[in-house]
Amino acid sequence: MLKLSVALSFLIVTGFGPVAYAGDGAQAAVPVPRSRPSVETVQQSVPQPLPGEEAEVDGEFKSCVEALNSFGVGFAVENPIVTASQCQVPDAVRLMSVGSTEGVITLPANPVLNCDYALRLSIWLSDVAAPVVKSFAQSPLVSVATGPGYQCRNRNNQKSGKISEHAFGNAIDITSFGLASGKTVRVSSVLDGPPPQIRMLMALRISSCGYFTTVLGPGSNEAHKAHFHLDFAKRGKGWNYRICE
Repeated sequence: MLKLSVALSFLIVTGFGPVAYAGDGAQAAVPVPRSRPSVETVQQSVPQPLPGEEAEVDGEFKSCVEALNSFGVGFAVENPIVTASQCQVPDAVRLMSVGSTEGVITLPANPVLNCDYALRLSIWLSDVAAPVVKSFAQSPLVSVATGPGYQCRNRNNQKSGKISEHAFGNAIDITSFGLASGKTVRVSSVLDGPPPQIRMLMALRISSCGYFTTVLGPGSNEAHKAHFHLDFAKRGKGWNYRICE
């Protein structure tokens, strides 16, 4: 298991600041990027009224949308997701691209996520993943292949058990990273790929432990043998416990 202390040490050594922790009972603060990228090609979006009614966007959701816009994120506000079961994403957005100092990173699957989670993921992709990939691969990160984000299901697609963070738009599965050179680095190659790819994927995996409360991937269990699972489930009394495998 990759210990959190190792993850935080990596972030400090490389100059990437980890997530700020909140006190017990409060949600951890989203890390503030050191510089806002200027990306003119990114399409931005603001909440639109639902058919036949005025849009009702609460203060927190509005602040999150404004943060996504200021950060150069390409996204669209989705209708709230509410089901008869526990699955729900009241502040849903569809994430399409993230701006970084290395250029625009697209997410072709356009995953549907909770807005706060989409912001957290965008910051990690821009401030950490983009420079890490450029450093190891000598080519900018231009795309990230993911699952759909929101899925109303239990953990690991089991018929019973605890509900997945995917059911709240609070998780993403990453299967590969696309480079400007045309090369695709698959997450599964972290176990048996070329040494440079292994080092790059391990750096991404460890760094993500400072931004998400659950990080799983190849080697952690059979269900995650080919992708990184990153979620922000509340662990401990105040998001102060992490699983990083």
